[in-house]
Amino acid sequence: MKRKRRLSMLLSLSILSMTIFAIPVSAAEATIDTENTNQFAEIFGEPDATSMGGDLEIMQIDSLEELDLKQQIPEVITEIDRPIVSNLDDIPAISNNVTTNNTLMRTRSIAEGSVTGFITAVNSAAQYNINLPANTYLQLQLDLPNNQNLDYDLYLLDATGQPLAVSDYYTYVNGSSGTVSEALGYPITTAGTYYFHVQSGVGASITESFTLKYSLSVVGEFDGMEMDESAYLAYPFTFSTMGVQLGTRNINSSIDSDWFYFTVPSGGSYDKVRIGATTTSQNTVGVEIYKNVGNEANGVYAMAKQNMSGGMLTVSPGKYYIRVYNTAPVFDSNDIQNYTLMASPSMRATGIATVLTGTSEASYVNYPGLGVGYRTWTGPLTISGYVYATVDGDIYPVANEAVTARYFNPGWDANNTAEFAYIEEDGYSDINGNFSVTIDLPPAIGNFSYYNGISTHYFDEAYAGAYLRSNSNIKFTELLWHFAYQII
Repeated sequence: MKRKRRLSMLLSLSILSMTIFAIPVSAAEATIDTENTNQFAEIFGEPDATSMGGDLEIMQIDSLEELDLKQQIPEVITEIDRPIVSNLDDIPAISNNVTTNNTLMRTRSIAEGSVTGFITAVNSAAQYNINLPANTYLQLQLDLPNNQNLDYDLYLLDATGQPLAVSDYYTYVNGSSGTVSEALGYPITTAGTYYFHVQSGVGASITESFTLKYSLSVVGEFDGMEMDESAYLAYPFTFSTMGVQLGTRNINSSIDSDWFYFTVPSGGSYDKVRIGATTTSQNTVGVEIYKNVGNEANGVYAMAKQNMSGGMLTVSPGKYYIRVYNTAPVFDSNDIQNYTLMASPSMRATGIATVLTGTSEASYVNYPGLGVGYRTWTGPLTISGYVYATVDGDIYPVANEAVTARYFNPGWDANNTAEFAYIEEDGYSDINGNFSVTIDLPPAIGNFSYYNGISTHYFDEAYAGAYLRSNSNIKFTELLWHFAYQII
């Protein structure tokens, strides 16, 4: 992981970017969560007022002091080399004068846009200014080049150059999906000029661009748990063995992200978690899971995306992050509804039970001197059953557990005919822990016989059952009388 440089306090900056005129905002009922607003000062530290200058000006960078994440930013930037400054999209007026009779549905107007740019020299930056009225909720998302050698960070600065919010993940390329986007949210409480600052932490490129997206809405028209746009501000998400559902959040713009985290304890009773999110809104939602492979104790976040199969995540002890985000190709700001986030642990399997179903004449038979076994003829044999976990004396179904059904015939094994001696088929338990796998039995030899007073039965001693592929010691096997023929 490359060590990166971070932005120091801007001292004397003059405006080179295009101004976006103020947006009329109806704020009659808007409220400001001052507690959440002040949390940025707690996280990032109060900047050094002595390093602040007058009007903002973009200059060339000679050097940057290396700073730790989430620390005060007291040093002075001397230059910004060849700034790339592009025009922001025209922003329409925002209004909160939209009503609906459906109390479950929120509606509001929203302004969104994007700008694409390049960082053309190491340690340089791109900066954009915008004039905003009070009571505006701002969201920013910086989509980065899919390149491990490039690491750009996102800052929101006020008119004096003081950082209000920062997003500075370390680049971690997750295959074709790339590195997680830098993102932040901030309630604008004072009208004025603000700056979107994209800073090179590592590298530069004239061929690989970044895209900076922004969303503006009215303060108070988002759910009360914002501003969790990044893993830094993720909320704790806990669940019991029965799982949990959270239905109080919503995605309030096309670039909104809600972050949560949960911790898998050592020696826990589960090693898989089913996670998903649903909504009745046309603004569909998706779920991504990450682990921080950076040194979180030192404030280093490098987010490694985790693979899920059918909504099931295989876990080990440690901390996991959940990102809920918009997946609708066109976001409808008049259809903002809560989503339901669900998480349910799949208990670590401790047992398996099976039931055999053979040909139509099949049944349990007691051959005296040999014992009770399930007698079936050559043909299909269905091995069905239940995978379960026992936790504190309670039994829970285990879903998505890989199961192998098996038939074994010692007679064919003694004859070195492995294709008839061992037959296996694979399957999986469903959400209720149930599974069903069918095996086509080979012909029987007839190594054993029994005269019942009417006819002599010829059959093989065989075994059928199932085991877990994750732990072959968890198995269930039954004696099988594999019927060959009879002579009257």
